[in-house]
Amino acid sequence: MTRTILAGALMAAVLLGAPFVASADAGHGQGKDADATSKDEHHEASEGHGTAPMRSTTPAGAWTELMAARDAIASDIENDALGEIHEKSEPLAELAAELLERSGDLDAGKRARVEAAIKHVARVADALHVAADSEDAAATRKALSQLDGVLKSIRKQYPAGALDTETHEMPGHDDHSVAPGRGHAEHAHMQRPKGVVDTPPQAVVRVRAFDRLRFEPKRIEIRAGIPTRIELANVGAIEHALVVKTPDGEQDWVHLHVPPGATESATYQLDTPGTYPVLCTIPGHTEGGMIGELVVLSAHDPTHQDR
Repeated sequence: MTRTILAGALMAAVLLGAPFVASADAGHGQGKDADATSKDEHHEASEGHGTAPMRSTTPAGAWTELMAARDAIASDIENDALGEIHEKSEPLAELAAELLERSGDLDAGKRARVEAAIKHVARVADALHVAADSEDAAATRKALSQLDGVLKSIRKQYPAGALDTETHEMPGHDDHSVAPGRGHAEHAHMQRPKGVVDTPPQAVVRVRAFDRLRFEPKRIEIRAGIPTRIELANVGAIEHALVVKTPDGEQDWVHLHVPPGATESATYQLDTPGTYPVLCTIPGHTEGGMIGELVVLSAHDPTHQDR
C-alpha cells in the first residue's frame, strides 16, 4: 500500500515536473534561437541601416559614385520624375568632398580649385532640388547643365586617366571627340582662331566671367577692321571660355579659354559688321545662360566707345 502511494506520488511529481522541465528546456532553446535571431536581425539591420554606402578609397571610385548620382538625376529629368530629384541631389556636395578627401596627390593649387568647385556643387545642388520641387523642368535642366560644367572643371584638375579606373565619361565631355569648331563641348585651342591678328591693338575690350554663368558686359562692341585686344578675366573658381564662331560655324573667330583666377587676351580683327553670339563653351555653361553678343560696328559708326 505504502509502495503504491509512493509510486503514485512519484508519478505525480514526474507528471507535474515534466512540463516545467520541458518548459525550461524550451525556454532555453528559445533563448538560443532568439539570440541567434537577434544576431541575424542585427546583422541584417547593420547591412541595411546605413543609407550611405561604403565610400571608395580611390579618387576614381569616388568620381564614379559622384557621376552615378549625377546620372540618376539626369535619368529622372528625362523620365519626368522630378519628385525624385530632391533626395538625390542632397549627397552631391558630400560625394564631391569625398573625392577631394581621396585625392592626396593633388598639388596645392589644384586642390584649392577643387575645394572652390565643391562649394559651387553645393549651390547647384540647391538649385536642382528647388527647381525640381517647383516642377520646373526647364530650370531643372539648366541646373543640371551647371552641375556638368562644375564637374568638368573638377575633372580638369586631375592628371589624364586618374579618374578613369572605373570609366565614366560625362556625356559630350570628351575634349577630343568633337572636330574643331563643330561643337560647344570643344573648347581647347585646337586651331588658331580666324580673327587673331599679330598687329598692335588700336582698342581694348575687357570682359569678366563669373561662376554664376554670366559675362560682364554681356554686349561687346568692336569696330570692323580695327585690331582690338579682347581681355577675359575669370573672377570665378571654375574655368570659363569666350568664343565667337564664324557665321558658317566651321571656325572660331574669337576664342579665349581661361582657368580660374586668370586673365587671357589676344588681338582680333573682324572685318564684317554685324551681331554675333558669344558663348562660354565649357560644357553646360552655354545651356546655363552664359551667353552674350559681339557687335561689330562699321569703322565709322560714332556710337562705339572703347571699353
